[in-house]
Amino acid sequence: MAKQAHRKPITIVSKVERYSDSDPALQRSDFDNGIYNQGTELTLEEAHRCPCSVEASGHGLSNCKNCFGVGFFFTDKKSTRALVQNLNRQKKYVNWTEEDRGTISVTARSIDRFAFMDRIVLTEYQSFYSQVVYMEIDTALDTDGHYKGYSMYYPIEVQDCFLFVEASQKLRKLEIGTEFEFTENRLRISPSVVEDSLAPPKKLKISIRYSFHPQYHVIDVLRDQSLRRGGEDDNCDVNDPSFKKMSDFPVNAIARLAHYILDAPSYQGDDQGLSVFDNS
Repeated sequence: MAKQAHRKPITIVSKVERYSDSDPALQRSDFDNGIYNQGTELTLEEAHRCPCSVEASGHGLSNCKNCFGVGFFFTDKKSTRALVQNLNRQKKYVNWTEEDRGTISVTARSIDRFAFMDRIVLTEYQSFYSQVVYMEIDTALDTDGHYKGYSMYYPIEVQDCFLFVEASQKLRKLEIGTEFEFTENRLRISPSVVEDSLAPPKKLKISIRYSFHPQYHVIDVLRDQSLRRGGEDDNCDVNDPSFKKMSDFPVNAIARLAHYILDAPSYQGDDQGLSVFDNS
């Protein structure tokens, strides 16, 4: 009997009689026009879990050129517009918590679909970020002796770069363009910074501060494409095909800055060609 429970008869609610010709309705075009005219320019990419992931831990392989060790790869990059709002709207007498940092609400048109970990980049805005990058040298792959590492975001401009020597010495500020350079998110340090050392270290630690376009990842979809209640004709019969017509109204998601939910790229393979593979 339990197997037949989902087949219980359903009582169909009768259609509500209308007493006037008024027919209030939500128009999709009004929402779409509002989002497009008032929205922010951004790029949206679909996230996919990289199959290189280690079964035991779920982490990506450090030498995978599809995800650069992050564990996700992204496809089908497109430019669109959406309404972006900081979640910290009520500031009076509200305690600020760790969970609120770097979190936004994004409302987009129905043609833009959100899923977990999709990447959103706000191309009209710039932010600054400071991080420590661990630079490594691999003589088997980099015969000129350059140290290389990867930043969390793609820098627009590097403001400062400091090299850690040792705890008892002052940090060394590196000259951008001569001692330090970057392409996309790959950082390279000239071997001249340690040329006076009798035994050049295998690893260097630098602190960089740079500007970037804010990059977020979807962590929750609050309003997705849904079934239109009653279909076109307000039909309450769930067995009627028109009942299952999909809604075309805006979708909404919560997203968070990338460095709060992802580790920095930890790629340790051959970086010839530089960029990750495009799997679009």
